[in-house]
Amino acid sequence: MWTYLILIASLLYLFYYWYTSKYDYFKQRGLLGPKPRFPFGNVPNAFLQKRNFIYDLDDIYQEYRKKVPFVGYFEAGTPKLLAISPEIAKDVMVKYFSNFHDNEFSKLFDKEADPIFGRNPFALRGQEWKEKRAEVTPAFTSTRLRSLFPLVEEVLERFKNYVHKEIPKNEPFDIREISAKFTTDVVSSCIFNADAQSFTKEKPEIREMGRKLVDFTSTFFLIQFIILSMFPWINNIYKFSFTPKDVSKFFINLMEQAVTIREKSNIKRDDYLSYLIELKKKKNLANIDMAAHGVTFFTDGFETSSLAIAYMLYEIANDKRVQEKFRKQINEELIDENGKIIYEKMLEHEYLDQIFHETLRLHPILGVYNRECTEEITFDCNGRDFKIEKGMSVNVPIYSIHRDPDYYVNPTEFAPERFDAENGGVKEFRNRGVLMPFGDGSRICLGMRFALMQSKAAVIEIVRNFELSVNDKTQRPLEIERKQFINVVEGGLWLDMKAIK
Repeated sequence: MWTYLILIASLLYLFYYWYTSKYDYFKQRGLLGPKPRFPFGNVPNAFLQKRNFIYDLDDIYQEYRKKVPFVGYFEAGTPKLLAISPEIAKDVMVKYFSNFHDNEFSKLFDKEADPIFGRNPFALRGQEWKEKRAEVTPAFTSTRLRSLFPLVEEVLERFKNYVHKEIPKNEPFDIREISAKFTTDVVSSCIFNADAQSFTKEKPEIREMGRKLVDFTSTFFLIQFIILSMFPWINNIYKFSFTPKDVSKFFINLMEQAVTIREKSNIKRDDYLSYLIELKKKKNLANIDMAAHGVTFFTDGFETSSLAIAYMLYEIANDKRVQEKFRKQINEELIDENGKIIYEKMLEHEYLDQIFHETLRLHPILGVYNRECTEEITFDCNGRDFKIEKGMSVNVPIYSIHRDPDYYVNPTEFAPERFDAENGGVKEFRNRGVLMPFGDGSRICLGMRFALMQSKAAVIEIVRNFELSVNDKTQRPLEIERKQFINVVEGGLWLDMKAIK
């Protein structure tokens, strides 16, 4: 018995020694960084689900801001870099993009094991990413987006009517949920030529499948993520699937049905589905590739936009001055004589754009962006050269940069006017690398322009028709959910709405 105990103890010690021996990586190279602890490195709260990952990164950021342009830290046993200065962030994401071509998360996905997400441009690498992104980029031209707006207007009417119908119940609105109903209906119409019926059914199938598609809080997903974070080499011998099989099957079938119906009906409609059908003929795309492109658009347009709308409405509800000023401008500048939104003015409206970007400054949908070094490069770090080796991951803490008092006066306050023209507008902050709600460089969010369009339209329609206030059910101060990879707050965002007569 003692022999077995000694053997087990020896093996545990050897494992501990092997695992922690990597913790000297940055020290040996003369780079500053917090001291890691076994077994979770510098992000223990994230792994133990005590709080969201972004707060552990923010602790590191706050400790080293103003000291160095970047630091080394550990996620479990994996060494990574955290960009502290916006200059380094811009270098990684824009200037030296060829050296940081891929994102680390793409290693988690495989086309065979996960046919839907494995074909998403977000999950692709190298030349394959470039080719797939080039296939879908033309779908987001100004002309094509303009042609989609009538579909958005149809859903806006349903959105408004739904709120009117629910108001007499005298219950607070879960603003993220009703925003998701809106975006689900919009993207389902644009991609699958389908009415998702989000405002009429209790649990519409497309909405439920969309929810499963982006559910990164499931125990199965989290276990896989923790395993791959602690033992990344496992991914070389076994490929996990992050998309449930029933979800993959549903969206593949939905795309096949949509294409069949469109081709048989001979209907001419300049939507995303028409573009995919044209692409299929040019490139001889397989059904699975069609479905993957459709799901890429769906996830970009459904989840991120619904969160952007929810946060915008929350901040507007929370600031009566902004709400009254914006409503006045809507009625005077953004609505035509027929009561319709003026599309061109909506996209160019200065104050609406300021509200949008100030909201996503405070509440970026992704709190951190990741880039993997694909070609070795050397950076200066306070007068010393530091070689970033191929395979090293660099995280850009957008959440922390957006709230840094060196770049924003009273950074936790909602102040759209900080982007006034005399301050250089939104463009000035983007150019300095301190405002990146959609990322930056060649891998900037593919659906950014569509998200802008539908989000702005939804906010205009709600603010012009309803007075908004924050319900006490909203837990403040807002805190990002512990398990989430995107910026979803604990307890939800709850608003009271009153119809404007």
